[in-house]
Amino acid sequence: MAILIINRFSSNKLNYAELLKPTNQQLLLITGQHGFDRNLYDHIEVIDHLDETSINKITTQLITRYKIQYVIALSELDLIVASKIREKLNIVGQGIESAIAFRDKIVMKDLAKKIVDVPDYKRIESKDDIVTFIKKNGYPIVIKPVDGAGSSNTHIIYNEDQLEELISSTDLKGYEIERFIDGVMYKVDGLIHKDSIILSWPSKYINDCLSFKDGKQATYIQLHSSHPLYNRLNTYCEQLLKYLPTPNSTTFHAEIIHTPDNRLVLCEIASRTGGGGVAEVSELIYGLNITEEWIKGQVDLPIKKPIVNDEKLYGVVLIPPKEKLLVSLPERPKIEWVVNYIPEGKIGQVYTKARNSVYYIIMVIITGENETELIHRMNYITETLEASCVWE
Repeated sequence: MAILIINRFSSNKLNYAELLKPTNQQLLLITGQHGFDRNLYDHIEVIDHLDETSINKITTQLITRYKIQYVIALSELDLIVASKIREKLNIVGQGIESAIAFRDKIVMKDLAKKIVDVPDYKRIESKDDIVTFIKKNGYPIVIKPVDGAGSSNTHIIYNEDQLEELISSTDLKGYEIERFIDGVMYKVDGLIHKDSIILSWPSKYINDCLSFKDGKQATYIQLHSSHPLYNRLNTYCEQLLKYLPTPNSTTFHAEIIHTPDNRLVLCEIASRTGGGGVAEVSELIYGLNITEEWIKGQVDLPIKKPIVNDEKLYGVVLIPPKEKLLVSLPERPKIEWVVNYIPEGKIGQVYTKARNSVYYIIMVIITGENETELIHRMNYITETLEASCVWE
């Protein structure tokens, strides 16, 4: 028996071989990343441009040689193709209906609106759809891909001039339009195993997922359990996940807007781990990495029991690149409240402006006693690190 792994993450991020060793199954890796030890896998295919066509081509070849029992895919870009492979082979795991419900934002809202508030929305088939929608809802509006990732290609449009510029420069096939909802963006991240939510924790965005357009990056802080929205956000997600065709074992990442009139409005929800340090923060709060436990849960291995550490709160800062050549990165700051420092920038690389909400050269996880302290420390470490990076 074999486990097929479809991977987009670097070899130093996830040790599939170690995590899956207890299954005693053959490991087949299709990856867009170099660096995996071929001695630890029964088959490795490295593809520089990983897409559905290439994945299906290789999978078809592997099926003739191996009996695949499980398919693991962690990137939201691969959830649908993985679900199709499972249904083709009639094996357990997230099916097509579920994958589409969590990837296609129109299908997601069609389902979610029956149980929670969602913005007014419409799939864009033609320019007339946009005109009709604006006549009904006015400006501002949001236009984004129905299957986007990392807030890439998401546009907030405030007037007709901005709209015409977007229409003239962008093919809007595969996009949706929705009403802009004013409010504060929160998120909830968690782990589901055997249809039960094992853990979940809400966070508040300080810089939201579109801040990269202004040369900033998404930053967020964990909510204390005494926060007035803590239980409300967790309950909101629990009810929504029970209603949606949620996989038996998955991580989840929900983004929810809290409006000035005290409503919770769904931005979107995904059946995968959130980016920007979510897995790392889960280790600090619960003593386990939710992505690693998701991998084990998918192949019916026992998962760790979370142990809650509520003595500290955590926040994540992402330092974005400049449109320059990166000469050097600073060393880890010698500050006790910096609990994790992850330099991702490549010295000698010429960077472009950030393309999405998780495009960064440094990730820093900090700790603090409360929201005020966390925000103060976030501002300090951001200024310090940005000033210490050397660009040409």
